[in-house]
Amino acid sequence: MILQRPCKPNRTDILPNHTLGYQIFDTCYAISKTMETAFTFLTGQEEYQPNFRNSTGKYLVGIIGAGGSSLSVAASRILGLYRMPQVGYTSSCPILSDSYPFSAFLRTIPSDKIQSEAMVTLIKHFGWVWVGAIAADDDYGKYGWPNSSVPYNVDHRVNMTGKEDRLYDTSDQLCTGEEKLEDLKNTYLDTSQLRTTNNVKQAVYAIAYGLDRLSRCDIRESDKADRPCSHIPDFQPRELLYYLKGLRFTTHDGRQLQWDMKGDVQSGHYDILNWQRDDAGDITFVKVGEYKFQKLSFELILPKNSTIFWNTESSRLPDSVCTKLCPPGTRKRIRYGQPTCCFDCIPCADGYVSEKPGQRECDACGEDDWSNAQKSKCVPKEVEFLAYEEALGFTLVILSIFGALVVLAVTVVYVI
Repeated sequence: MILQRPCKPNRTDILPNHTLGYQIFDTCYAISKTMETAFTFLTGQEEYQPNFRNSTGKYLVGIIGAGGSSLSVAASRILGLYRMPQVGYTSSCPILSDSYPFSAFLRTIPSDKIQSEAMVTLIKHFGWVWVGAIAADDDYGKYGWPNSSVPYNVDHRVNMTGKEDRLYDTSDQLCTGEEKLEDLKNTYLDTSQLRTTNNVKQAVYAIAYGLDRLSRCDIRESDKADRPCSHIPDFQPRELLYYLKGLRFTTHDGRQLQWDMKGDVQSGHYDILNWQRDDAGDITFVKVGEYKFQKLSFELILPKNSTIFWNTESSRLPDSVCTKLCPPGTRKRIRYGQPTCCFDCIPCADGYVSEKPGQRECDACGEDDWSNAQKSKCVPKEVEFLAYEEALGFTLVILSIFGALVVLAVTVVYVI
């Protein structure tokens, strides 16, 4: 780059009487380092240091937000450069758990990785293998569905306001274009449930507890020899981050919240809600179970007496499969170019059986056995005997006697 500058003294055909200068910074092919370099260029300072003050002039120690994963990702890439603590309250995208680009990010809501695992556990509990997921085309939606043992089809990305792909058949039936949200009465649009507000409150308390630890010099035993105490207000925001990582406190509603060293919630639970209609005919959310998680374990709780409403003709648990399990006597043949849960059931060949449902291959019978008519079990071969009363048996007896007489006649002629 230095050698390519068009500023050699012997050039008079371009920028005469001017010399170009340069500054070179190594970005290390890292987004965070590139952003830091850009700030250095803009401010003209070799080591760009922000002014940790807000618009009122008060000392800035941490930031709460933003209101979504994509927004938090953008903000955290800048705040992480200077280790400014950022506590998210609705940002659940799994990529925010990456401690390298988002080293200063913490959150009071579990990562979508936990939520996705809960969804997969629930799907497997009901025996479903053919499911559909609707997600937004952003960071929250792209990283929401995990790599799991539940087969899924190709990614169908559609415009929710248009008529594309699988929404084409239902969009006209569900929407007329004249609907008004204020006319709808259901729990989903009920803003009186302040779940987000509760998360924000926990974030505020978390920063307060972190500052409390800092003021009491609550340093871990393993770090006391190398880390000096910090004092309010003479400390850098990055010093507060140390006291936030691994923080554990009791929330205002009596629950325990603990962060790991990545800033993720270590334990908690999800309520499993079922859409039902109440006596007034309005849609309401009814809690029918829980998914509890800790650092290394989880538990799905669905009581047997839970009143789950299934929106099917029979009001029973629906089957959610591409192809039903192949019965005994058949084998699975995967359909080329389709998900693994879509297959054909092929009858076993003679002498081969499949005793269990869903077998990939048929098993051969032994030498003394043969497959039954249903090809579901090997049975002993039947031994058949000829009777003298049968035409074939009578004919073979006559031929045997005739052969014996011929041999006797030849013996008499040549011997006697």
